[in-house]
Amino acid sequence: MPAIVVRVTDAQKAELEARAKGSVSEYVRRQLFNDQPSLEAVLDRIDHLADDIAEGRLSPEPSSFQSPSTTGDQWPLLLEMLLMLRATMKPSTMRSAQAELKRRGVTPWGGE
Repeated sequence: MPAIVVRVTDAQKAELEARAKGSVSEYVRRQLFNDQPSLEAVLDRIDHLADDIAEGRLSPEPSSFQSPSTTGDQWPLLLEMLLMLRATMKPSTMRSAQAELKRRGVTPWGGE
């Protein structure tokens, strides 16, 4: 496999090593080529949970979900985190996630 050399500062090297938590080469490949097997795993898990709920094998706890503390305190935090996550994604990653949602019959959020 051909090698590509990239010059970075000492601080950037340290940051790459910390983010990589292992092989820096593998981390850079994942970042550059958008290899996200975990996205598919998460979407599959959501599908299984939705099936379990629909078929009655798993029921959400409406009392805890509807409590004022959940809707009042945590929704703004969750929404802010989701918006920050969307802001950090590459357009290709966003398109990929939205295409997967459409494939699964879910209308992606348009942000209007």
